[in-house]
Amino acid sequence: MNKEGYKLLSSFIKFIIIALMVSDVIIMCSLPWTLQWLMNIFYEGNIAKMYAFYMVILYIFGILMLYILNELRVIFNSVEKTDPFILKNVTALKRISKASMATCIIFLVKIFVFNSLMTMVSLFIFFIASLFCIVLAEIFKKAVEYKNDHDLTI
Repeated sequence: MNKEGYKLLSSFIKFIIIALMVSDVIIMCSLPWTLQWLMNIFYEGNIAKMYAFYMVILYIFGILMLYILNELRVIFNSVEKTDPFILKNVTALKRISKASMATCIIFLVKIFVFNSLMTMVSLFIFFIASLFCIVLAEIFKKAVEYKNDHDLTI
């Protein structure tokens, strides 16, 4: 890929990550009102218990997503500025894996309280993402070791 194309793609990905982070914050700030509105539309009867449960779940989920997006931003910035094979990226990938596993636990709890097909799909996706990040972190760790060894021999 030529340099201009890489710069354009790089700028686009940065924009997407930051836009997602801003959207996450906006959604979390508006959550008390939007959740109440949506629950009044889709559910009948006493929704007080469901409302409290969903508020807790959605806020925890929102914070974890903000954390994952920030770690992706850190990885992307290091890839753009320097060599991608640094220990900082290995640590970031391990953190993303832990956050994805925490998200799996949240969805597992939700399955036992208020189950839905989307909850099960999300649980599966975040479980696979967690495993993927663990494997990718190990690959990056080996690459860092090889790079450091190569730098010492030259």
